[in-house]
Amino acid sequence: MIETDLDHCRIIMESLNQGGALDTEAQASLDVLNHRLATLKKSYPQLKVAFSAAIERSRAQASALTMG
Repeated sequence: MIETDLDHCRIIMESLNQGGALDTEAQASLDVLNHRLATLKKSYPQLKVAFSAAIERSRAQASALTMG
């Protein structure tokens, strides 16, 4: 599973390095990692882990595009 997570991270990093909004592949990878993070936080509520500011900005841009 760690190797798969690293693949998702690589896909997201490549998309962020290109600038602009996340493409569909990167968005799918982010959805997977977001689900895993939520599961981890549910198991360990004291854990303070979050996505970087760059990812949060990209997620906000993607949300604005789908709503607009």
